[in-house]
Order: sequence, then structure tokens, then C-alpha cells
Amino acid sequence: MNYLKIAFVSTLLATAGCSFNVNGSTTDATTDVDMSTDPDMPTADVDMVLPTDVDMANPATACVAGSVQCSAGSLQTCRSDGSGYDTTTCALGCVSASPHCAQFQPTAPITRDDFNTTGLTANVVIAGGTTFDTDTGQIGFGTVVRGPNVTPANREVIAGIGFRSVDIPGGSATNPPAKIGIWYFNGVTFQANATLDRVIGANAMGLVSATTMAIDSAFDLTCAGNVFVAAGAGPNAAGPGGGRGAAAAEAKGVGTGGGGSDLNNASGGGGAGYGDAGNVGGKEAANAGGTAGGTYGNVSLSPVLGGSGGGLGGNGTGVGGGGGGAIQAVAQTSLTIGSGNMSAGINASGCGGKVGGGNNGGGGGGSGGGILLESPTISLGPMATLAANGGGGASGDNANTTNNGQSGQFSGARANGGNATPKGGAGGASVTTTGDVGSDDPKAGAGAGGGAGRIRLNSKTGVATVDNSAVISPRPADALTTQGTIATN
Repeated sequence: MNYLKIAFVSTLLATAGCSFNVNGSTTDATTDVDMSTDPDMPTADVDMVLPTDVDMANPATACVAGSVQCSAGSLQTCRSDGSGYDTTTCALGCVSASPHCAQFQPTAPITRDDFNTTGLTANVVIAGGTTFDTDTGQIGFGTVVRGPNVTPANREVIAGIGFRSVDIPGGSATNPPAKIGIWYFNGVTFQANATLDRVIGANAMGLVSATTMAIDSAFDLTCAGNVFVAAGAGPNAAGPGGGRGAAAAEAKGVGTGGGGSDLNNASGGGGAGYGDAGNVGGKEAANAGGTAGGTYGNVSLSPVLGGSGGGLGGNGTGVGGGGGGAIQAVAQTSLTIGSGNMSAGINASGCGGKVGGGNNGGGGGGSGGGILLESPTISLGPMATLAANGGGGASGDNANTTNNGQSGQFSGARANGGNATPKGGAGGASVTTTGDVGSDDPKAGAGAGGGAGRIRLNSKTGVATVDNSAVISPRPADALTTQGTIATN
């Protein structure tokens, strides 16, 4: 019913000395008033719908106390006296169903609960060239920044930094990584230094900041640290979270994409695969080389996985190169890499195969590992490098260790295979992501190169800010480096 019309007509009739009955009958007037034809009435109804509910028992209220609603990406909450709404800007948008500001949900096994800042020191600064142990949580050797956990599986805060190790979904000792060691910060900066931050241990690496994370140092998640430090490691060691290369009588390198071996002849070891495939080892006479490791995992790195080990060279002494490590870095506010004046970023490349001496096949190269970065805002500056390249295969029939396969490079360049005859295959990298075949030889075949790994960047918009001078290998153009949006709820 249009109350404005009724009020208008009531006034009109009162002036005329008439009474009016809304049912259409009159007492003093001789004829009914037809509101639809009255020339003095508006031609259209007046919309009386209000923008907010009004408590008719208390007309002064503008909304129901405590009620919430989404409006233009913000959350509006009605004040306790009902006088109006207080507005909260939602950084990640507003969820209309059960209205609330959207919350960032990292990729498992890291969860939103890991943004808990209880006991954490705000804005921690860690010098470059520091060592991180993914198995114990210790940071630094000699000068210890954070000591090891008493129980690695428990979240323990030491020196204002938290740590615990958790299971990777589907991971195991034969399908690494089985676990990820996660450090927790209430804001962190990794300072620039000419020396790499060495990462050791069997677990993958996790870094979580409840606010911002700035990486101006370079993390080395190759086999380099583990060769000399990790328990039981040797020339076939993997990066943290990766699979070791084949040794002794192993038929293939460790991991889903492990390179194959021919244990009965002196053929070269197969290169391992991950994001892209490895390749086949060189033949010894008519005997086939080790099989190529295949691809596995997914483009979203859910969960993050490491690289696999290269195959064993025939006759058993040319071991395969270990796979590159795995890292998941998560910041609730922003993540920046390489904004300083020194090379910074992450090297999760595979390692090169090793020579086996006279009449022995060369080991195959390990595949590149996995790098997963997640934050509403991700920025790669001019000094940033993200590398998950494959290792080169070793030469066959040569005892000179200078003819080992080269480890995956902290750049867009391919790792060289061993240069002696027969030559090892190059590792996969920026432009050519598949490892090369190992060369054939009548006495002993060469090892093949390992394939490149995977890189994933998840941000609010699905597009990270990447400086033209930043290096990402493998390239985004090859679909082994991908971008996506962070999950929210």
C-alpha cells in the first residue's frame, strides 16, 4: 500500500470536510475517491524499501545489533546500539555465506593454524650464510641462532622461532619427502650474503611467516650440504626432501622418477625425471642403457615434492646424482625475493652423476626439485633466482672425477654432462627441460641427464610481480613453472 498517497488524500478530504474509508465507502462524501485516476496523485508508487532493516519498536535504530554483512569487499558489523555499521576492509575479500573476511589457507601440510604467533619474536633477522637443519630445527653451526627441538614432531619455540616436522601427504622413504621441517616466524628477513644458506637434512624445508618474509639470501637445497653433513650421506646424496641417487646394487634411483640401471653390464645410468623426464643412459656395445625416469607430481605442487635420484652406472661404481630438494615458503602478508644487491633465491636443482672408473658406466643425473611460494603478494626483484634444474650425467669408462656430471646450476643454464668420451648427457633447465641421452661406447656407456623440476607461485591475483632481470628456471613458458591463486575461505 502506498502510504504517501493515503496521507495526501486524507489531507485533501479533511480540507473538503469529508471523511474517508480505505475500503472505498464514504460517510460524508457523496462519491468515492478513485486514487488511481486522481490527477493530483503521483503516477508511480513510491518505493518505501529502506537500505537496512529498521526496528519499528525503536525507530532510531538503523540495523540489528551484532548483525554482519558483506559490502563491496568489506565486512560491515552493526553496532551494539543499532545506530549503524562499522566497516572492516577485507584484504582478501568478504565471504557472503556466513559473512566474514576471507582467510588465507596455505597448501597442505601447512595450514592456517601455522600463523600462530604465540611466543614468536617479531621481525627476526637472520644473517646470510647460515645453515638450516630440516630434521632438528637447528639454525646455525658455530654461532647457533636457534637450537634443535627436543622432539622434532612437536611445535617448540626456541629463541623466538618455532619449529616442528610434519608428514607430507603420500610421502615415504622411497617416495620422498616423507616429512617437511617447518620454521615459524612472526616476520622474518634473510639477509644478503655472498655465501649461500646451506640447507641440510632428509626432510623438505618449510618457512612460514605470520606477516612478511624477505629473502635476500640464497638457499641451497641441492646435495651440496648433505654430502658432508647428513647422516649416512655420500656421493649419491640428495637435497633436503629429494631422493638419493642409485648406488651399490640398486636398480634405480630413489623416488617416483628415479633413473634406471643395468646391473649386468657397463651401460650408463638413466637420468631421473620430475617435472620433465630424464633420458636413457648410453649403451655399452649392444646392451641398453638405464631407463629414463618419468614425470610425476602436479603443476600446483600440492603437496610439494622433491626430485628423484639418477640411475647407477653399469658395474656398480658410477653412482647416480641425488634429486633436488623441496621447499614451501608461506607468508600471510607478503613475500619478496631478491630486492637487495646480491644474488638471492632458491636453488633446488638435482646433482650430477658420478664416474665409475675404467670399464664402468657413468651415473645418471638427478632431477630438479620443487619450489612452492605462497603469499597474497609475491615479488621477485632484479637479484632473484629460482632454479629447479636437472643434474648432468657422468662420463663412462673414466676414473677422473672432473668428468662427473655437473650439478644443476643456480641460473638458467644447463648442467653439463661429463666431458670425457663417452660424454654424459646435459641436465634439463630453462629452455630444454628434458635431460639429454648419455653417449654410447663399446666399453662403458655414459650417464644421462636429469629432467627439470617444478616451481609454483600462488598469490592473491594469480600473477606475481617479476622483475625483468629475475631468473626462473625452468621457464614459465614451459609449463613447469606455473602461477595460481591462493586458497581462501
